[in-house]
Amino acid sequence: MELKYLTEDEIFERKEMYLKRLNYLMRNISDYLETHDSALGYRISEEYRAIKEDIRDEAKYLDCKKNDISRISKIHQAYSSGIRGASAFGLTVRSNGKIDQRMFSAVEEAHYRLNKFF
Repeated sequence: MELKYLTEDEIFERKEMYLKRLNYLMRNISDYLETHDSALGYRISEEYRAIKEDIRDEAKYLDCKKNDISRISKIHQAYSSGIRGASAFGLTVRSNGKIDQRMFSAVEEAHYRLNKFF
C-alpha cells in the first residue's frame, strides 16, 4: 500500500492501530511478569516479533526518497517521523529476547516515539 495515497484520517487510523497493538503488548508483558505463564510468553514473543518487523518495514519504506510522505500534510509528517523514531529507538530488545522489564520499556519507548509528534 502506498502511504502517499492515504488521507490524513487513514494515516491517523494506521497510527492508532499500531498504538493499540503496542498497548496490548505492554499489557500482556505486564501480566506475564506477574504470572510467568508460558502460553502468554509465547504469544508475547510472536506479537513482539510481528510488530517489530511491521514497524521496521514501514520505516524502511519511508526512508526511500520516492516514498517520502512528510510534505503531504502535518499528519503525514508526524506519522513518518513517529514510525522512524519507533523503529530506531523503540523495540530494541531482540525478538527472541527474554520477556522482562527491558522488553516492556522497549515497547513503551516505541509507543512514545510513534505518538510523539501528534
